[in-house]
Amino acid sequence: MSTTIAFDTHTYVKKLRDAGVDERQAEIQAEALIALVEDRLVTKQDMLMLRRDLANVEASLKRDLKEMDVKAEMRLKEMDVEAATRFREMDAKLETRFKEMDVEAATRFREIDAKSEMRFKEMDVEAATRFREIDAKFVTRFKEVDVEAATRFREADIKAETRFKELDVKSETHFKELDVKSETRFKELDVKSETRFKELDVKSETRFRELEAKSETRFRELDVKIETVRAELKRDIEATKFELRKDIETAKVETVKWVIATGIVILGGVFTINRYFPPPSPILNPPVAQEMQWPAVPKPAPLTPPVAPQAR
Repeated sequence: MSTTIAFDTHTYVKKLRDAGVDERQAEIQAEALIALVEDRLVTKQDMLMLRRDLANVEASLKRDLKEMDVKAEMRLKEMDVEAATRFREMDAKLETRFKEMDVEAATRFREIDAKSEMRFKEMDVEAATRFREIDAKFVTRFKEVDVEAATRFREADIKAETRFKELDVKSETHFKELDVKSETRFKELDVKSETRFKELDVKSETRFRELEAKSETRFRELDVKIETVRAELKRDIEATKFELRKDIETAKVETVKWVIATGIVILGGVFTINRYFPPPSPILNPPVAQEMQWPAVPKPAPLTPPVAPQAR
């Protein structure tokens, strides 16, 4: 890089010559001074190039920060998709389980109905068989009595009418006793059947209530588990967002610190050069370097930890 500096060598040589310095030595000193100034003095163009480099660094940092933001946003979207997929799978499993429980309950009810129907049919068959047996016994007994009476009548033709009346009275009494016994037996069978039906109704109602209570308890447990899983996923997502934001803010602060440190080092070098190699005289009127203004450092926003959602 070559930059022309306004330096009047003729006046400088003339002053040295007037001060008693040889003209040849004065010219050599003037040439050496020009070479030193051109090599060591920081010019306005150097400052512009430094600003351009800093602007390039800042643009590169901004691109990196944007890329980090895009990656973080993509990661958050992927986590949302995974969470939604997980919820859909859990809903499908729960729906399948509910359908299986409905099928099992329906099958169980059908079995109970079939067993009750079979039991009622068996009781009907037993009652009908018992009634037929009683009827057969009555018919047999009547036949036996008729046979005995006919035989007795044939054998006792010589007996008196009183004997026939006694037999009639005894037969009537016996028939009444049989009627009373049959009626009592029928009533006992009716009472037993009614009691049995009531017991079956009570058992069926108790069983239905137990199944309903178990199903309700199971549903509540599943609801609690679903809410717990959702709360955990929300807390994990919020924690991940907080960590990513914290890392981004830390990277921004570190980058700004590095830029400021680099600028300080460069300025320190410039001030050191000016200190050890000052201009030869204020009469020369060297070009004044424009004051370099540093961009304001943005303050990082305060990070707030995510609030964990309360599980219902």
